[in-house]
Amino acid sequence: MIEEEDFEDLLASLRRPSDRANAALALGAAGDLRAIPPLREALRRRGGHWFEDLAVAAALARLGDEAGFQELTERANARGAADRFAALEALGEVRAPDAFALLSGAAEETDPLVQGAAIRALGKLGDQRAIPMLRVRLSQAATDECVLDCAEALLRLGESPDELSAARPKGEEALAQLRELLATDWARDP
Repeated sequence: MIEEEDFEDLLASLRRPSDRANAALALGAAGDLRAIPPLREALRRRGGHWFEDLAVAAALARLGDEAGFQELTERANARGAADRFAALEALGEVRAPDAFALLSGAAEETDPLVQGAAIRALGKLGDQRAIPMLRVRLSQAATDECVLDCAEALLRLGESPDELSAARPKGEEALAQLRELLATDWARDP
């Protein structure tokens, strides 16, 4: 629970356009349920930039509020929207309970931003049903980014680095990033 003075400061920041996104994210991360009504009001008011509204929706979802999950899902379903990839990632970060089908479908799309966001979100979501699909995507990956996204997601889902060591990106920089991913202790750093 946030101290009253700090809570009031965050609410004041939520009303300032320049601070809105950071205040919303801080309120969501704090886990203080008192933040739900002012965050709902901020979502109704809408901001000047999609990132601000997305931050408010993510904060609500992190607090378990259905309005946040609904807003993120609508944005993640909006093909062609500039913020779609960010909404997909946010669904994984907040571990949205009904996001698996949406994320799995988006992981099969051809837009690399959408595909990468969905793959990373599947890893963050923590749903073991994603493992077979991610293994296939990894084996068929056409780009280094896809190799890295699949490897990260699979590691988050508990796959051992040994199982992923056969993945070989083409570029030297990507290979170094893969080695770094494989060396991360995902049990301690999910």
